[in-house]
Amino acid sequence: MSCGHRLRDATWVLGDPDEAVLRWTRKQVQSWVPRLSGAPARLVDRLEDGLSIVVGSRLSNQLICKAADQGLIDLTTLGEDGFILKQTVLDGATVLLIAGCSPRGAAYGVCELFERLGCTFVISGDHLPPCDPEMPLPSLDVAKRTACSWRGIFFGGYCFTTNSMMSLPDYETMFDQMVKLRMNRIVFYHFENEPFIDYSFMGERKLVGDISHPDSGYLSYGRHFTGSFRVEDLPVGREQFDREKIAPLEFQAVGSSDDALDTARNFMRKIIALAKARGIGVWTTVLPQFIPPNLSKYSRPMPSLHKHWSAHLSCTDPVAGPLNRARIQGILDAYPDLEGIFLGIPEGFFDDPYPETRVLIEREWDDYAESLDLQRKYWGRFWPGDKQQKAHLRADIAFTEIVKTTIAEAKGMRPDLKLGICTVCKAYLLTHLHDILPLDMPFIDIESRALWTLDGAPLHLFQRMKGRECVIIPRAVDDGSLLGLQFPLWQYSKDGFVSSAKENGTNGLMIQTTHIRGNEHSIKYLADGMWEGPAAPGEFYRHYAERVFGATAVPQVMEAFTKLEQNDEFLGGRGQHNMPWNMVPDQIWIMHTFKEFDQPFHRAPFSQDFVDRCEERAIKFRQAIGSLSLALDRFGEAYQLTTRSGQQELAYIINRTHGYRAHLQALVQFAELYHHYYEMFALLPQDLEGFKQSLDRLLTESHRLEGVTRESATYFASCVEHTTDLALLWMVSHRMVLGSHCLCEFLENIRAFYSGGEYWKPVDWDKLFGRCVFPPHGTGRVGEGENTSETEPG
Repeated sequence: MSCGHRLRDATWVLGDPDEAVLRWTRKQVQSWVPRLSGAPARLVDRLEDGLSIVVGSRLSNQLICKAADQGLIDLTTLGEDGFILKQTVLDGATVLLIAGCSPRGAAYGVCELFERLGCTFVISGDHLPPCDPEMPLPSLDVAKRTACSWRGIFFGGYCFTTNSMMSLPDYETMFDQMVKLRMNRIVFYHFENEPFIDYSFMGERKLVGDISHPDSGYLSYGRHFTGSFRVEDLPVGREQFDREKIAPLEFQAVGSSDDALDTARNFMRKIIALAKARGIGVWTTVLPQFIPPNLSKYSRPMPSLHKHWSAHLSCTDPVAGPLNRARIQGILDAYPDLEGIFLGIPEGFFDDPYPETRVLIEREWDDYAESLDLQRKYWGRFWPGDKQQKAHLRADIAFTEIVKTTIAEAKGMRPDLKLGICTVCKAYLLTHLHDILPLDMPFIDIESRALWTLDGAPLHLFQRMKGRECVIIPRAVDDGSLLGLQFPLWQYSKDGFVSSAKENGTNGLMIQTTHIRGNEHSIKYLADGMWEGPAAPGEFYRHYAERVFGATAVPQVMEAFTKLEQNDEFLGGRGQHNMPWNMVPDQIWIMHTFKEFDQPFHRAPFSQDFVDRCEERAIKFRQAIGSLSLALDRFGEAYQLTTRSGQQELAYIINRTHGYRAHLQALVQFAELYHHYYEMFALLPQDLEGFKQSLDRLLTESHRLEGVTRESATYFASCVEHTTDLALLWMVSHRMVLGSHCLCEFLENIRAFYSGGEYWKPVDWDKLFGRCVFPPHGTGRVGEGENTSETEPG
């Protein structure tokens, strides 16, 4: 119902101009009012005739303080970030009070007003209604509060070449949208091979570049398997890039380890400042169980190779405490405005073979009995077998010991330092850590039925952790399927992420995402749910579709969204690893063996088991391709019915989905090709002519396959609307197009061998997989154990 006043006529009294969040709010009002009403925002410092919109908190706006003192509004029940929108009379003037206990809460209230005027805020930008000079202001008496004190974004490591490409303007825009979505924190998960955590030990500075690739700005891992990070080496889509390297703009000229560490420190300081100016707190995560390879000479040798993240520390190594003290001190020196530091428990499981460690584990073992039982009960379907489960727990005990040592070192340096614990699918362990760690340390944990608890996320375990802040990390993007648009709302609803605050006493959601564009629906569903409570996915989709695409397009969009939800569920929530965490699908990864294979002219460089695995996934992909085609049909119909802005949004969705469908088609063709490839050699030596004919057909298949990968890359090149979209284009162009081209080159050499031609023409393996200046190196094989996985358990 209208209050009888127009937006264009209202005056705005925004309070303290020196308060950072209110400065941000002022800027938004000055942008939104003219775009919605056609008239500039009227900013004043006192009440005037007509309607005055008064914004702020007790401390930032005297008029809000006066209204509260007169009993016109009650701020005492709102919590830290709650807000009130109330039309009333103050000092004889008609006012709309937008008040919070903090300036951040007041800013959220302003965003609430504009949403009620028809704006839709998503993580990538704003959807605004058409300009209307007569736009009325509603009559309001609204109070909103949330039980979720943690609401924000979780950036899970720069190892993913997605958000690792974002520059400072990208962060600034994202932080703007986070405020509009009423988010208050961002958590970074920094692996040790990244340059953001800088310190020295024994007089020697940490080095990066031995695991992180120099051409990625020393950010992304994969020195031993990733290949080129240079745009000039991309076969498709180079024209879309505004940079020479697959790295942030600020890291393009980084040329050494020292340069990378210095650049990263300045970069992160500016990110923290941008966040702080918007009322967003920043936490970082450190893994105290890892050590840079160059500093590992000061520690006990451990069994694993230095391949992906870094070397490992033994929990009984005397240097573990001093080294982590240096690491924490480095963080505090570099980032004094950090809100806190999470200490991570690695998601993998690594063997610590030293006798002292075995004694420690035996001493602690009985205290972890319940954790072992919980792991068996809820994680047992994914990690079957007593031997594996016990090995996992032994590793967790060792990891926990390093965390305890690090806490003691950090608190000894600064007793008021905010510390927390970060885990990946280890709620079974947190039940014990709750009993032994200080209650002022928040826990933050990824859980999902799509990962390792196949019967559902066991969020009820957090009911056991009363008196502690516990935060869940849902995934907007699962790192098994980095290319396709993901539709996980059904999964969120089944796992109970939004309802967990009420049911389990958890304190909010930090939403993991790798790219910004294409995840608007997932992030908004979770962000809104932390304030409004859980919504049925269908109900949310209908409202979202109406706001973004218009009422006439809703039936078609809803049908497409439903089909895509079904498809994500059918593929297990992880896309059958069609573009996994290391950004190299198995169908490309297998070519590592081609490079060094010594019998390429006599047999296939892979096994029948590999062929069977590819075909098992291809069966799923064929059905998924059909589902994507049906969704594309509905989106095409919706395109004819939607608004102009809706057409822009649908064009992006359609092209991304076309690119994803072509990508799955390529993986199906890879499976068929590998099947024919393996069978072909059965013709030798009896039927040489039949073999050569099969080889010719295989070459035809391989060139057709390369064409499909190029089609996929071309679609992804057509929908670059955010910096993280460039990362998707890089994945398809570098991995899939270049990979299929290398396969063609390899097969051409085999044909040359059987045709009397030169069969040693070079294949672009180095461009695809890279050539490091040194081989993967370890610190010696010390008691090689059975539990030395370098990757996630899945």
